[in-house]
Amino acid sequence: MALLAAGVVRTIWRLRSRILLVVNVVFRRRLHCCIVATILCAAPCALTEINPPLEGPAETWFNGPERQDFPWRVKLSQTELTFQQRHYVRVGIGFRVADLIRAGASFNDLYLVVRLSDKDGHWLPGQSYGHFHVPADASPKDGLQSTTHLFVRAGDYKIAVMAYDSVHRRGNLWRGDLHVSTPGSDPLPGIEEDLPAVQFLTSDALTRLPPETTISSVVSLYPRPLGEGELRLTVANAHPVLVDIVVVNPMSYLSELVPISNVLSQMRLKSGCVRASALDLFSRIVLPDRQDARTVDWAMVAKAMPPYPISPYANDAKVLIGESQEPAFFVHSLEQLSDTSKACQIADPAPLHVLIIVSESYHFVQRAERLRVNPSRLPGVLCYNLRHRADAVFGWEELSKVIEPLHPVTLTVSNPLQFRKALANLIAGIERASRELPPAKR
Repeated sequence: MALLAAGVVRTIWRLRSRILLVVNVVFRRRLHCCIVATILCAAPCALTEINPPLEGPAETWFNGPERQDFPWRVKLSQTELTFQQRHYVRVGIGFRVADLIRAGASFNDLYLVVRLSDKDGHWLPGQSYGHFHVPADASPKDGLQSTTHLFVRAGDYKIAVMAYDSVHRRGNLWRGDLHVSTPGSDPLPGIEEDLPAVQFLTSDALTRLPPETTISSVVSLYPRPLGEGELRLTVANAHPVLVDIVVVNPMSYLSELVPISNVLSQMRLKSGCVRASALDLFSRIVLPDRQDARTVDWAMVAKAMPPYPISPYANDAKVLIGESQEPAFFVHSLEQLSDTSKACQIADPAPLHVLIIVSESYHFVQRAERLRVNPSRLPGVLCYNLRHRADAVFGWEELSKVIEPLHPVTLTVSNPLQFRKALANLIAGIERASRELPPAKR
């Protein structure tokens, strides 16, 4: 009876995992379709440049007082810490076509510009710039909405948002304060010091809203790119270290595994090397394979991984074989890490070997043979299992059983602040282990 119950639970878990994959694929496809539709709609009415000169008195306006020639709404979101350890801010701008008409503003040449200055009023490099031609068939009942996305380093700023009609010289200028704070009792103080003060990511095209839509209710779904610059993640190891980052199924569900791995790859050892590998268990693909982490394009890693079969009832031979071989492929890929000659050349013949496995919770199919890593293939390795757990309810985790012989230190994170703390603990653990090596290995 117990065996029957266990089999039923396994089946339910696997079905649940496949359903999540279906949701993931459908969501991504719908989001992709929405983005494509927005681009197609906006292409004839929006021209963008990186840092174009503003026409007429617009540049002068930025250094002058606030003004408002027509009603509008500017909404500044709360600052959000991301898994990339960047502070994300969103600026929403909305107005009604009818209000533009009443103000005598032209539809033919409308600019939207967002800029940031430091607390002393000096403009920071970059801006969000949109040059829009509103469609001729726009109805007075329509609303217009644009959203600007940016990463901002911790600090105090002034933000300026301008809408400007260059034909009739009508427009608005809004100013506000932006405070971006680091987490209380920051476990990694100074981590942002080398980042740009602001990175303008992109602006959503000026979109038309249905007449019944309130501008304040609009939500922008935006897939955030990886941030520019490098975090300051110095590791003061006393002995040369070889770090292997292995991310498992980076495209599983709607995970944060790629941003997490990107952050880990920015660790800078006092002596040694950081390698990165990405495993797709189902397709049995390793891309990249023990590559110097400094050279890995993590955005391309996410794009290169093949999609999962989206049917939860797929029973063709390739699917069955692929699923049954997942544990063996996982074990083989980890044991291959014993080859310390690939990608990194370390002068010390016996560096401290650190393995960081980045994964979600995962369950193998019932027909797959349960295997474990042979610790003799990775002698003396210091293993960390950094698990991103978006849902603590479904905690059936089998990857940890595969690496159990390596006695991993498990670090479970479900939000960016937990990851920040885990990252601090991981760095401290590497430093401590490098100091505690037996004299024969130094």
